[in-house]
Amino acid sequence: MALADGLATADRAVCVVDADTYAPAVALALGMDDSVSDLVVACRCADSRTVGAAALASLARPVRGSLSAIGGLTGAARWEELRPASLDRLWAACRSAFAVTVVDVGFCLEHDDDAGPLGRPRNAATLTAVDAADLL
Repeated sequence: MALADGLATADRAVCVVDADTYAPAVALALGMDDSVSDLVVACRCADSRTVGAAALASLARPVRGSLSAIGGLTGAARWEELRPASLDRLWAACRSAFAVTVVDVGFCLEHDDDAGPLGRPRNAATLTAVDAADLL
């Protein structure tokens, strides 16, 4: 959170995304209503291929100044709703919509031995974010 806040300036739009599938906490830390999973909504838009820079910018919630946020899962069990291909499209849209995207990810960088229903690995959010990152 401090990194995203520090990077946000008048001429640099920054978005912080909570992609931690084990302990999502960005919405809580920012005092955002976490009754809706912003990350799931964004991934569903990506699934329908309607998410572009403008659509993503409207999904991210303004926090302060040029800092926006996409809150995480509303419960750790919802990780099954995140598909790797949707996450890949989401990271590409973030790159287009914001000067900087800071992603809070889970602790695990391992590929799941037993992917969840429909082949959706729990660590996909972390792995796809790390794969798309310019800096770690």
